[in-house]
Amino acid sequence: MATRSPLIAALALAMSFAAPAIAQSTNAETEVVRGVAFYETFRIGDMQLIPAAISRDTRCGDPRVSFCLNDGRFDVSFVALSEPRGRSPGFRREVVLSLGKPTRIQGGTLTLIDVGAEPALRGARPLEDYALAIAFEPDERR
Repeated sequence: MATRSPLIAALALAMSFAAPAIAQSTNAETEVVRGVAFYETFRIGDMQLIPAAISRDTRCGDPRVSFCLNDGRFDVSFVALSEPRGRSPGFRREVVLSLGKPTRIQGGTLTLIDVGAEPALRGARPLEDYALAIAFEPDERR
């Protein structure tokens, strides 16, 4: 028996109250959605995504530092939802996207391409400061 993450369940419920963002096609194959806020539901490809949390932000925040011991990663946890279609069973799961690193998901590849905010010098930056950009490249149709 599969267990559901409380985060996925809570955000799936919240999804029904949020207005979806509009996807922009960059070419016939890749879709890009820009300016996505945390907890905002948006559609890309055949799925809906909800950015739920910053999982990791180890970017250097002080521009005066020429050497940084951090690994420079920025990871965001998303809830991904897809309805069943044809032979595809659909899904509801958590997906973690790392800035600039393509991640395979059913139907294609997602990439977090921009976060819209520099790292904070001290402490955490409010989630409202972020404007995420996500790209989706669908699998080739044969």
